[in-house]
Order: sequence, then structure tokens, then C-alpha cells
Amino acid sequence: ESPRWLTDSRSLLCPLVPDGRGPRPEASRVPAGPVIQENLGRTTPARTYQDLLKDGHDEALFEHFFTARLALVDLDGQATSLGEPGVLWRFDPSPDGEYVLVETIHRPFSYLVPASRFPERIEIWDREGKVVRQIADLPLRDEIPIAFGSVAMGPRRVEWRADAPATLVWTEAQDGGDAGRDAEERDRLYVLPAPFADAPVPLVTLSLRYRGVRWGDGDLALVEESWWRTRQLRTWRVRPDHPDAAAQRVFDRSFEDRYADPGDPVTIANRYGRRVIQRSEDGGVIFLIGQGASPEGDRPFFDRLDLESLETERLFRSE
Repeated sequence: ESPRWLTDSRSLLCPLVPDGRGPRPEASRVPAGPVIQENLGRTTPARTYQDLLKDGHDEALFEHFFTARLALVDLDGQATSLGEPGVLWRFDPSPDGEYVLVETIHRPFSYLVPASRFPERIEIWDREGKVVRQIADLPLRDEIPIAFGSVAMGPRRVEWRADAPATLVWTEAQDGGDAGRDAEERDRLYVLPAPFADAPVPLVTLSLRYRGVRWGDGDLALVEESWWRTRQLRTWRVRPDHPDAAAQRVFDRSFEDRYADPGDPVTIANRYGRRVIQRSEDGGVIFLIGQGASPEGDRPFFDRLDLESLETERLFRSE
């Protein structure tokens, strides 16, 4: 992860090399024994990956070079350590700068899957590095079915809601994570606002696999879902401040059909420096920009989308 500016633009959140790290571990000239792998009666289908850990020495090197400590660094270069050092996988300050989403990897490691599937702890820290809440401690994810569109169980795609001071958002599979089985519900999106003491609130349940969300404000967010097998891509309007409101379908198309691509919403930086969907002055319209693929080639366009009727009007198309 690269250093991240906090909202006040006066401090950076940075990963630093821990004090006293010492030299890199050296491989022993005397083998400690054979590399033993066990199958404990579980079905663990997996693809073949390159550049995996191979032995205990690789594990030691992985921990040595990836262990970092998180720190707040001000404009004078003064660094204030946060929390304990760990194998830092990802970190992201909340839009208001009061909390930090921290994802760390821990043992047991695997020689069969990449680091992205190692056990992972997802936590919310305050500005002093204290754990406010643990969102999940995910086990080794070596049981994900190999069908395209399959995912791990538990929270995933954890992020901050861009238009709120400190609201966490993530999705969880409702179909066992197995894209090869029939299911009416695939994913569910949850929100958890600060101070993170309550139970997460469901925002929307999807019949396809969650693809991402574009935030606007408390009355507007665009959630995308897709399905690899059919190439279907759907976009829904949800109201983040009103999770009980029914989702409204905005687009439904094939993600391989470039001619039918409606474009992406125009965004603007909000007071937190995060990109959010720009709305018209009366709030009833958003704007879309697209490449405009056509039989004549790409002809970029600029559209307006009425949020009530969901009808688009072309304002400009390149000649």
C-alpha cells in the first residue's frame, strides 16, 4: 500500500519498517526435515499458481520483508506509531480521518495458494492504534470452488462509504461462495457506521455476484452485480440512508456488449476528498460519460440520466 493522506491534508498514514528488524533470515544448511502437507479430510480444489511459498525459509522471508508498522507522519516528518507491527496487507483511513481500516495476514501460511488467500484479520483502529472492532478473522481460504465467480465465505471487499464520515461497507456470499450451484441470492451488502458498536445493517441482496459500488449521497449509490457464465451486468440504485427502501434497477446488459455501454457516472471530490457521483442542482439528474463504441469506431458521449424515469438524453457525441 502507498502512503495515504488524511482528510486534514496535514498527515500521512504510512507503512514503515519496524524498529530493530534485523538482517534477513538465512537458510539453514542442514534440512530440518521433509516438507509435510496434510489433507485433513476436506475437499480443497485449487488452481495451479506460480511463485508460492515452498518451505519454512520462504515463510520466514515472507514475514521478514512484509512485516510493517503503521504510523502517522506529519508535515514536519514526526512519526507516531499505531498499533503493533504485522504483515500489513491493506490499510485505509476513514473519510473523516478518525479511524483506519487495517487488514493483516497471519499464520498458518500455505504452499498451495497465494498470499491473498492466507488467514486475514480485518480490524478498525482509532487514531491511537487501538482496535475499535474486529470485523473478521478469516481462515485460510483454500476451499474456494474453482467455478468462475466463486468466492470465499465471510466479509470481503471491505471499504469505506465515500460520502459518509466513517461507515464501513462489505459484502458476504449467501450461496456458500459456490458459483457452480443454483441460488436465488448470491451476495448481500452490509453497512456499519461509527462507532461500530451495533450489528451490521443489510443494504441490498443481490442475485448475481457483487461487482462494486459508486457512492453519491445518502439517497443515491449505484451497486453493480455481474455473472461470469452469462456475462450479465446489472446496476441498481440504492438509498444508503434508507436500507429498507427497495433497490431500483437502472441498467441490465452484457458486459461484453461495448455498443450498449451506458458510460460511467461523472464524479466530483467531496469534502473528504473522495470521489462521489455528481448530481444536478435539483438532485434529479446525474451525468454519464462513455467511450461510445459503435460501428463507426469510438465516439465518446456525454449523457444525462433522469433518476425518476431512468431515461437518458444525449447532450453531446463526438463527431
